[in-house]
Amino acid sequence: MTRQAPSISRSVFARSGRLLFAAVGAVFLCLTPPVAAQRSVYQFVATFDHDEKLQRGLERLQQAGERKAWDEWVTLYQQLLDERPDGVVPLEGVGYTGLRTHLDHLYGQAPAEARQLYRTRFDPAAKQLWDQASAAADSPSMRRLYNRFRQSSYAHRALLWLANRDMDQGEFTHARMAFARLARDPSGPPAEVPWVLLKWAVAASQVGVPDEVTTALDQLGRVAGAPEMRIGGRTMTAAEVARRFRSELAPGKAAAKAAESEGSRGSSKVDANWPAFAGGRGDRLMTGKVANPILQAWQVGLSTAANARAASRSDQGPWGQTNYRSMGVGPFSQLSLPVTYDDNLFIQGAASVQCVRISDGKLLWTAKDPFEMNLPRPITTRFSSYSRAARTLQGVPIAARGRVYVRMPVGSMDGYSSSRWPADYALAALDTRNGEPIWLRLAGGAPAGTYYNIPTLRSNTLYSGIATPVAGLTEYRATAVDAGSGESRWSTYLGTGSDPMTSTDGSPPAVGEDIVWVESSLHTLNALDALTGDILWIFRYQPRPTQYYRSGWQDTMTQTNEPLSLITTSGGRVLFSPRWGDDCVALDGRTGKLIWTKPKGEARTMFAVDAQRSYLCGDQIQALDIATGATKWTWAVPDSFGGLAALAGNRIYVPVGPMIYVLDAATGQKVDDIDLHKFNVEPGYNCITIIGGRLYLTLGDRLVAYEQPGVPQSAVGREEIARNE
Repeated sequence: MTRQAPSISRSVFARSGRLLFAAVGAVFLCLTPPVAAQRSVYQFVATFDHDEKLQRGLERLQQAGERKAWDEWVTLYQQLLDERPDGVVPLEGVGYTGLRTHLDHLYGQAPAEARQLYRTRFDPAAKQLWDQASAAADSPSMRRLYNRFRQSSYAHRALLWLANRDMDQGEFTHARMAFARLARDPSGPPAEVPWVLLKWAVAASQVGVPDEVTTALDQLGRVAGAPEMRIGGRTMTAAEVARRFRSELAPGKAAAKAAESEGSRGSSKVDANWPAFAGGRGDRLMTGKVANPILQAWQVGLSTAANARAASRSDQGPWGQTNYRSMGVGPFSQLSLPVTYDDNLFIQGAASVQCVRISDGKLLWTAKDPFEMNLPRPITTRFSSYSRAARTLQGVPIAARGRVYVRMPVGSMDGYSSSRWPADYALAALDTRNGEPIWLRLAGGAPAGTYYNIPTLRSNTLYSGIATPVAGLTEYRATAVDAGSGESRWSTYLGTGSDPMTSTDGSPPAVGEDIVWVESSLHTLNALDALTGDILWIFRYQPRPTQYYRSGWQDTMTQTNEPLSLITTSGGRVLFSPRWGDDCVALDGRTGKLIWTKPKGEARTMFAVDAQRSYLCGDQIQALDIATGATKWTWAVPDSFGGLAALAGNRIYVPVGPMIYVLDAATGQKVDDIDLHKFNVEPGYNCITIIGGRLYLTLGDRLVAYEQPGVPQSAVGREEIARNE
């Protein structure tokens, strides 16, 4: 087990003088003499890496281009990249775009004279980095070369080196993106072209992108004058290689390989596996159904945070609606959602991960040891309690390729007060056979950050985010982590906000073919290049004003946690329901352009999407038209404690205390209700997952499996899969 931690970038104060003043202001609030208790309204403020100095630099760059002073232009271009690698540029109608993305666009419009001047000026420095990185076979150094001198002639070599390394290590998603970019780069030597195209086709096949397989092989078949290729002991022309691989990389085979890569493998007992929070397709659309009468198949107890404060049932609902709430206390004490892999189910409690046999609920193993680290006992003072509020716990493992990946709280519950546990969150990989740790990684840094988002797995990369509290502020970075080793692939600074956010966590990112969309702790949705972490766009929303209480030495303004919300894509757009905002939005996935916005009302958490509608739950269940955002129907949840609903086929299952209401997804009409009183289910926060013919109900302290008597799981699963397809 390794416990290495990547260093977080330079301190937040080094980025902008304004952040220093904000931090001083936050400290000043803590030192204000006691005043009478009063209710105030606190408004969130975010700061991004853009200021007057950066704006002046961009204006000078533009002026040099207008004068055709290309020598000055390329110098300014590289200077901006070196001085402000995390810089952003305001983007009309969205928020920001990354400085690098903006400069790459300008470079693409520059004449050949400017490009040649750039290489003449900066190729020597790039060559020095290339020699060092290639001699040491060092992937991080090679990525730094590619990111810093992307327009140099050595960038192509660095990207090819990284693509081959990813291919060898089974990171086919990143390899596919890299080979696709290399295929569009005319600067490579002719002898390299057919191999780049072939490897692009193979990598695209492995991750199930058949259109790219066809494109790559079509281009390979048209390569003229290329040297012959030797494959499998045979010497062939590029055209012959293309013909041979068309059958071997057929779309059906590509899809099967992609499903296996993501963990969506079938088994003899369960036809539809559920590998992650969003399922195998990213829309959280489940298969199977359960209807009256039902029986309990089995149940298993979950580890709970004994000293984590739960919400008061008398004055607070599951989505935090209340007349008064102790600030920082979440609307639930624990939210655990199961996933499956082969014949086993994995569930994450407050301080452990458990493996359960699906057929009979037998507990096969419990993994605790990697997380029960003897961290130093905190010194609780008035000042430290300001930045550490009570935690509500949300856990969703990822099961794929013989491993279980988790974002897990660390620090002994016995050694921490209710307001300080957990001390941190780590990412970890466990062996599915026995729960033994393969690797464990803390976010690290100075000051120390913590993994903020429930991770998402694509191919061999985990995508998450790191939130770092600094003097009452929160710095946020998106990150990509190698799933094989836990090593960081890239880390991107995305701003600093005035909310401490120490009691919240981020929803799992959505990943497209070459873009990752991640929710930050700064009330933004960020679109990043999945290969490099470059900022494509940042969408900002203003969160609901937070009521806070000034009493004595302390201002309490920590955001209350909200249930995990689905971020997903449909038809080239990304659907996002900001958990602390008032509107659900659809954005163009590549440009960030706002397509539609819709007030959420009392339905605040997006829990699923199908071909026509997106679905939100809360005090209401609401269906929105994906194309327009128009409300298709709403259903009022009865006055009780509900939970996270589920969409399976054309049925919506809504847990409300000891009842499960079943709605028609097209109309919102109630078609059934399942009474769980006889199974001793008490009112509280519940979550539903349906896999095959099983309905899994997660309560705060246990997971219960229900099924219809006499209906085999596999039969129901096959029926629903066929109907959905």
